[in-house]
Amino acid sequence: MSVIALSTGTPGAPRLRDNVTIVEQVFRGETSYVVKDPATQKYFRFRPVEVGVMRCFDGRRTPDDIVAALAEQGLRLTTAAVEGFARTLASIGLLERSDSREPGAHRLYDDADVDRLKQLLELKSLLGISLEELREIAAAETARAGLRREWHEGIADPVRRRTVLEEADAHLDRQLELVRGRRDAIARLEAELVARRRRVRDRLRGLEAEPEPASS
Repeated sequence: MSVIALSTGTPGAPRLRDNVTIVEQVFRGETSYVVKDPATQKYFRFRPVEVGVMRCFDGRRTPDDIVAALAEQGLRLTTAAVEGFARTLASIGLLERSDSREPGAHRLYDDADVDRLKQLLELKSLLGISLEELREIAAAETARAGLRREWHEGIADPVRRRTVLEEADAHLDRQLELVRGRRDAIARLEAELVARRRRVRDRLRGLEAEPEPASS
């Protein structure tokens, strides 16, 4: 087992967080890597090819630069694939946050952005989810949008096609976990309120069954 130290970089390109570590593991001859986020104590497992891309996120190289560097190593990926992987890492909190907009500039939203915003607001209204939960759902939705875009643009590498589908599946699992958790909480609250109402009505029926007080 060996620990890979991550390099620091400068803003302007995908960069792994400074305190994230990657640990190599070999089990039954198969090599994989476990990434630990010390801030959240969460662990993520990646394949060697994914770690090869991850190592290039040093904050100095753009996705195009990374594609060129990987091609020299015999790994051919598209810029869209690298960007999609970066979005996935960002959505689970492994990349440094950055904002490439100029001060005072406004972000432009397309129809897909507006539709996603409407869906998120509807979820917040229907489920009463917290702002943090809404952020998680939004991050997963943004990552899935990037994966959909990459998929529709065409992916030649069968390993990457499988990875894209697995990543999309994982994001949907997390979204469903949040929604179902809120649904279960609502169901428990409903059951509690129904039980309380039953007790109140039982007492009302008990009062109605009591004899009328004798008139003086």
